[in-house]
Amino acid sequence: PQEEEAAVSIVSYEGFRRVLLLGEADFSFTRAFSRAMMTSTSTPMELTATEYGSPTQLASRYYDNDIVAAKAAVSNIQELKFVKEVICNLNARLLGKNNNNATTTTTNDNDNTTNNRRTSNNDDECLCQRWNAETHDWDGLSSFWNNNVDVDSQSS
Repeated sequence: PQEEEAAVSIVSYEGFRRVLLLGEADFSFTRAFSRAMMTSTSTPMELTATEYGSPTQLASRYYDNDIVAAKAAVSNIQELKFVKEVICNLNARLLGKNNNNATTTTTNDNDNTTNNRRTSNNDDECLCQRWNAETHDWDGLSSFWNNNVDVDSQSS
């Protein structure tokens, strides 16, 4: 019975074309879910995996502050079939909001990483950082709803 329930659970995703995974932490569920879908469905699916923490926090929490290891792990996740986007620095509670917001950028000299933080009178815009599969690095902050607009370039 448990095996049947698990199979039914996996098959039940067959009707979904796009899946948004929130609060993924180290993206291990994204990896497992994508692999399960590869073996159970031929239907094209787009997974977007998100994490609340920044790239630096991700490396600190799950990769012993090793930015290179964290980037390699995220790059491997991005290459999985069905994974469309990997996003960090996303506050999912703001997904329904869309207001202008400014950011500040700070560079950590120890590991040459950049942290973008929301700073504004109005912290209601849903901002995030997307993994760039071409550069194998995180892009700057942008609006979750418009991945073509970099917030830093808007405030210039």
